[in-house]
Amino acid sequence: MKKRVVLFSIIFLLNVFLVSASDKINVTIVEADNQVDLNEYASFKLQILNNDFRNHDFFITSAYSKDFRIVVEPYLVNIPAKYYGEIKVDVYPLSMLGIGSYDVLLDIKSRDNEIELKYPLNFKIVPKYGNFIDIKLIMPKSIDPRNGMTLKLALENLYKYELKDLKIELKSGIFNKKDYIDLKPREKAIKEFNIVFDKELKPGTYNLDVEISKNDQVYGRISKKLDVNEYFEINEKISREEGFLINKITLAKENTGTNVSNEELSYTVNGLQKIFSSYNINPDKIIKAENGYKLEWSFALQPDESKEIIIKTNYTVLFFSIIAILIIGFLIYYYGGKRIFVYKLVKKVGKSGEGINHAEVVLKLRNKTGHYVKNIKLVDYIPRLITINRKDFDGVKPNKLELSKSSGIMRVIWDIKGLDDNEEKVLSYEINSRMSIVGRLILPSAVVEYKTKKGFTKVSSNRLTILTS
Repeated sequence: MKKRVVLFSIIFLLNVFLVSASDKINVTIVEADNQVDLNEYASFKLQILNNDFRNHDFFITSAYSKDFRIVVEPYLVNIPAKYYGEIKVDVYPLSMLGIGSYDVLLDIKSRDNEIELKYPLNFKIVPKYGNFIDIKLIMPKSIDPRNGMTLKLALENLYKYELKDLKIELKSGIFNKKDYIDLKPREKAIKEFNIVFDKELKPGTYNLDVEISKNDQVYGRISKKLDVNEYFEINEKISREEGFLINKITLAKENTGTNVSNEELSYTVNGLQKIFSSYNINPDKIIKAENGYKLEWSFALQPDESKEIIIKTNYTVLFFSIIAILIIGFLIYYYGGKRIFVYKLVKKVGKSGEGINHAEVVLKLRNKTGHYVKNIKLVDYIPRLITINRKDFDGVKPNKLELSKSSGIMRVIWDIKGLDDNEEKVLSYEINSRMSIVGRLILPSAVVEYKTKKGFTKVSSNRLTILTS
């Protein structure tokens, strides 16, 4: 019975002692600077209350860490019974830590090992003073989108830690760029970007955001406005299409700028062109100039708008009018003149390959003098490389064939006794070429000679040009 009483007494005293040991010390944080930047350290002021009935010496230590250095001042403190003492604890980061929350554990133990407490301290790393990296933008005050832009970032690592594989992002409504960079402690560096803008970019003010980050942690950020200028740009073009009878001039202007532009177009024509020209848009002004007439157009061009002025000069009517006049004149000349007329033509042409080797020539004489004319001499000329024989003549054969040794030209001579008034005589002959003539063959004019009251008169026929195609 006595043994049981002693055993229960020992267990009771032990429990009282253990419970009391846990209550013999109380730790309170009275001051804390526990939100720090990368370059700073966390600082705590702790108050330790000795709840025991006797004095104690307390040691304050911490476990080794590769990330932190913990300084306790004082690390040994004597605290009387029922009284408190104060210590200061500084926590220095030793490596590059990201933004976040961290804990360190203090070990508070009495010298006699009767009292021991593990006490955690918490602190946070936050960018209290802004960016970890200082960013300055070097760029033009205003931007001409036609020329692009060179943008430079002046970067400075504000801390004593090396920063690797940092991602640089440039984000804007008009372009996006990305690159990477490493920065040594306190290093300054320049990063350059060449920006090419879309041709359709409209003038205005745009936002630009620059961000430097790694693994979703932002180390630097800056925003700026980009001013894209308005500009004037007019492209002018003149094109010509020239034909035998119809010519076309196209004057064009295009506004590839960003503003409305008041424009003018002008073109100078001579008097003949002015008469036979038409326009898709009539000129606003026609001014008499020294070298003709100046045509002027005035108009406004909106951005991306173009204007074409077409000047079409058509000489078709003039050409056929001249042809008609010539035909009428020839008919009047041939049928109404008071003399003997001679007309030369080709009836048929023979070809070999791409060249001419044969042709039939016809000469027509008509007496329009109003009386009988006698002793008429007709001379035709055969050029070099053309051969002719007496057997080649159909009807009236020539009286003479004379070959010039120096020029190689043959004279074909007919002596015609006479022609009654309004009588017509037709002579024909065939010519042959020693080789195929490529391009064209020119037959000279024939000449008729006869005697009038005023003396001898000579009349020449037309000249013939025979083309191979």
